[in-house]
Amino acid sequence: RNNAGVLDATTLGKFRIFGPDALKALQRVYVGDMAKAQEGKIKYSAMCNEDGYVINDGVVIKQAQNDYYFTTSTGRADVTIEWIRYHTRYEGWDFHLVNLTDAFGAINLAGPNARNVLRKLTDAELSNEAFPFAAYREFEISNTIPVRVMRLGFVGELSYEIHMPASFMQTVWD
Repeated sequence: RNNAGVLDATTLGKFRIFGPDALKALQRVYVGDMAKAQEGKIKYSAMCNEDGYVINDGVVIKQAQNDYYFTTSTGRADVTIEWIRYHTRYEGWDFHLVNLTDAFGAINLAGPNARNVLRKLTDAELSNEAFPFAAYREFEISNTIPVRVMRLGFVGELSYEIHMPASFMQTVWD
């Protein structure tokens, strides 16, 4: 609570869904209105089963028109694509799902000094005004490593969830 800490969040499910009917598929499985997802912002939501019990949660990022990146809980990462396919199987919708769970690593950097730590690794603007809570940005670590960064707050402190190609995970961690 006085400095900054890191957590390996690689086990989170990480997915891309895209195509003309991607939004329809997201609307079918999430309880939140995915039509309200905005580029540059994250939208937190949950998935429920037929009895209304939460079975998964995560964030959805609209990267472009009909193109979304989303995360899920670790415990359901392996069945997320099947869950979406099951609930859209009769629709004939045109969308594609890509499981990026193993392709991307993730680090959560949190604490009152999280911004100061991240500033040492990037030239990206990290001020509250440029990178507010619930925002999403893409930039580079050390002018080399492409990262997808979400400003989240699951730990109750200033927090950044940093996603990168898995091959860079050890370098960024170090």
